[in-house]
Amino acid sequence: TKHAEQRLQIRKIIKRKVAQTICNPDHKEQGKHNTAIYYKEFGKNYLKVIAEEVNGKILIITLHWISAKRITFKKVIKV
Repeated sequence: TKHAEQRLQIRKIIKRKVAQTICNPDHKEQGKHNTAIYYKEFGKNYLKVIAEEVNGKILIITLHWISAKRITFKKVIKV
């Protein structure tokens, strides 16, 4: 989405890291309104990506960094 593209630039997140997070997450949760939440550790932080599948494609809604110290996982989905 346009919002996600803006967040990539503002938060200085490389698209390759987003792809790694979705394709090979360390953790995945069920989100609201048919979304999935993907987490991937990169150093001292996790990248959190919220996305949904639309017509067979992954639509990224938003993304941001979370400190590994602050992370808690909820509803686990096996990856």
